[in-house]
Amino acid sequence: MLIEYTLGNMLTGVAYLIEEATKISSSCTFYHVTRLQCLHIHPQLTLLTFGEPMSSFAILIMAILFYTRRGEDLTAVSRAKRIALHIAPILAALFFALTTWTYVTLQKQAAISSCCYVIAVWTKRYYRGYYILMSIVGYVSVALLILGILKNTKSAEQRNTEYESRDKLEAVIVLCFATGLHATVQCVAATYSKVGDITKLLLRHVWVIDALSFTFYPLYKIISDSCWKSTVERNA
Repeated sequence: MLIEYTLGNMLTGVAYLIEEATKISSSCTFYHVTRLQCLHIHPQLTLLTFGEPMSSFAILIMAILFYTRRGEDLTAVSRAKRIALHIAPILAALFFALTTWTYVTLQKQAAISSCCYVIAVWTKRYYRGYYILMSIVGYVSVALLILGILKNTKSAEQRNTEYESRDKLEAVIVLCFATGLHATVQCVAATYSKVGDITKLLLRHVWVIDALSFTFYPLYKIISDSCWKSTVERNA
């Protein structure tokens, strides 16, 4: 699942970079295009609807496996089930990407800014529904991860093997924090589309925080692996 989670984060990060680069490098506010044209000329709109669901559902599956304590027994699962677990986030991503394209295609093709802001291309209703759903998936994942942490910690104490599972729990805590932050940002975005009383500048800063959350787990792995390697070299 980490492969799908990482790939989803990479695609979403690339989408953010393209969007910001487009805003900086072009005077898009002076020109107008249709919503469908936006999808054709701005790849970040598709990357976003593919990357976010992939990482969100990958985390959800990992949370379910961790809570049910099947993560460490995944190698004992049949090959077909393992393949299905890895394909599920990809199918979810394809579903949301195709749904977005279909929805936008069926909308009235009125002229909008060629900046092609997501909320303008998707419409407020779709934007709100999408991020409400994504935030729900995120919060469910966080709840399962927290319950799994408590469950695994208690079990480890009973078996007196807390040191064996410490690294695993630390990794899950990092994922839990990153997922919770990501879900909260999505919830704020959905709220903004509904009430509209949050300034665009503040919302833009919120999305920057969201993009930074994608780096938490990779940074944790880099730091933890470096510490482990240093420990091995000292003891060698």
